[in-house]
Amino acid sequence: MEINDTGDLLTTISCLLNFNRNPLPGEYGIDEEIPEQAFADHQASVSRTLAEMTGAASITWLSGATVAGDDTDGHIDQQVRFADDQSVILAKGYNPDDPLQPGFANTVDELRETFSAQNRILQGMDLPLPPPIRVADRVIPASYLNFYICNYGVIVPQFDSPLADAWAMDLFKAAFPGRRIIGLPSMNLSVGLGSFHCLTQQQPDPSTGE
Repeated sequence: MEINDTGDLLTTISCLLNFNRNPLPGEYGIDEEIPEQAFADHQASVSRTLAEMTGAASITWLSGATVAGDDTDGHIDQQVRFADDQSVILAKGYNPDDPLQPGFANTVDELRETFSAQNRILQGMDLPLPPPIRVADRVIPASYLNFYICNYGVIVPQFDSPLADAWAMDLFKAAFPGRRIIGLPSMNLSVGLGSFHCLTQQQPDPSTGE
């Protein structure tokens, strides 16, 4: 999930409500069709939990797009991230013919619809993915949106794609004018199916389960 300073939380149905993560309580199996009302009630219950855990003032559920090679069912940090309270960076296909582009375009439409319903204007910055990257005949998930915001800086993945990497760096310099933009190699991390944002997420303490 992604949240800004004013409590706007973004997440995806494809990931957070996936049967392998937060299955609907009760008698429904993984291959069963879930009644619309039952699913809506479950989504509302998860929303309440998210609000309690994060202090979110509003929650936007996106259908969920994905990048090639993704194993997360469409984590938000590969497709849309906040730059500030009013601006988001949006993943875009590496070219107009990218088969992933319709999913990203749908994410943009859903975001605009949500913010419009709240009488708010959403400022969006499109950031193309790098060209597809294969390692040992496997496509690895590569997205510049898996960046990490640290004290005074932003760490941006780099994928040995000079033009795409430079474009990403220029966009981040414009999106975060008060921070140092640091581009670091991410190929080895991405072989492990993630990058800097994935790498820096909180880990539970096995002794307490917290």
